[in-house]
Amino acid sequence: DVSRLADVSGIQHYVINGAKVLFLRPRPQPRPPKGVVAPARCSVDGRQLMDAHSSYCSMRCKLEVEDPLFAAHYPSGVEEMEAAAAAAAEDGGADGGLAGTYHRQGGHEG
Repeated sequence: DVSRLADVSGIQHYVINGAKVLFLRPRPQPRPPKGVVAPARCSVDGRQLMDAHSSYCSMRCKLEVEDPLFAAHYPSGVEEMEAAAAAAAEDGGADGGLAGTYHRQGGHEG
């Protein structure tokens, strides 16, 4: 549980395969989810968040805002993420967004 080591308040949590997780880095969101109105947005990159009490989509976004030393050493990657999201939208997301992700039954794909 990372909450014993770091302050994860304000970061959107997800449940994946029954485990509570949070993202370390922002993930591109090529287009908004259909039919869902998100109650909040990430303060750094604008990603839609389903938890109204969250301000960040990832640990990196929180650190960019709240830790001046982190921001000085690791410039924002928002521009690169927006470019990646645009590229994924252009090619139609042929891999379904699964390239380079780990699947419990199937091992590593991509």
